[in-house]
Amino acid sequence: MAITLFVLLTRENEPSYQGQPLTEWLMRSRSPQTRPEAEDAIRHIGTNALPFLLEWVHYDSPRYSFKSLVKKLPGAITPLPVRRWANKDFKADRAMAAAFAFAALGDEARFAIPELTTAMTNSAATNASLRAIYALSGIGKAAIPALTAQIANTNVPNRGMLIHSFGYSPALATNATYATSAVPLLVACLDEPDLSIAASAISALGRMAVYDPAQASLALPGLTNRLNSNFPLQTRAFAAVALGRYGVLASNATPSLLLTAMADPDRQVRQQATNALLQIAPWEVTNFPKLVPINSYFPGSAPRR
Repeated sequence: MAITLFVLLTRENEPSYQGQPLTEWLMRSRSPQTRPEAEDAIRHIGTNALPFLLEWVHYDSPRYSFKSLVKKLPGAITPLPVRRWANKDFKADRAMAAAFAFAALGDEARFAIPELTTAMTNSAATNASLRAIYALSGIGKAAIPALTAQIANTNVPNRGMLIHSFGYSPALATNATYATSAVPLLVACLDEPDLSIAASAISALGRMAVYDPAQASLALPGLTNRLNSNFPLQTRAFAAVALGRYGVLASNATPSLLLTAMADPDRQVRQQATNALLQIAPWEVTNFPKLVPINSYFPGSAPRR
């Protein structure tokens, strides 16, 4: 009875919906089957959820704990149930669910942008920084200035994921604000010496084409240039995939893609260039016997059927 009373008196006074606390809805949002219901519940809770979501997003696993010691034990002497227990961190799971919950609130969560921006740029707490990126991406249009301001910041933690988020967040990618803000900055990232940053920018520019083809005139020249064999394999293949997503809008890139499909020294790059041609100018594939439709796909692209 004493333990029960202690828990009741010390637990956080969370907002609830239909008798279930916010934490319960967050954990349900992690499952595809219950996610729609959970997101609807979070929307009903509304801005009352913000103080709790912000607190939970900042959670960082204790560096030194009994669980951390167990994790360091050799697997051969640690029973599987014990290893599973040591690797389970409810607060970390809730923190990640809280980060994605901002998408359910959308513009209603704009009041959290300043605090999330501070968390995003905090290199001393990289886990919270990553979650803040997810949260800002989910908020959408109101968060675009905060996110674009950090694209060129080489000191911001998780910069690759920040750039990556522009192509994978519908809340961001459906906003035409990109045409005058994010796209030029992402194009500039194509010249980054860090391969992961350049690849993230290429992938983001390609994904954004799905939502706003009007960005083509800004993105296509830089993407086409990345087909040059002087650039690394990964960026050449990603560039071909990205160009294919623009479809007929990328018709000016057809000569470069055709040359890449026929002459690139790497087979994987030739495959992706051929797939891109099938989306942009399919007649080119049939006009050249050397080009054969490829059903394989590169990370970041959808498999062709």
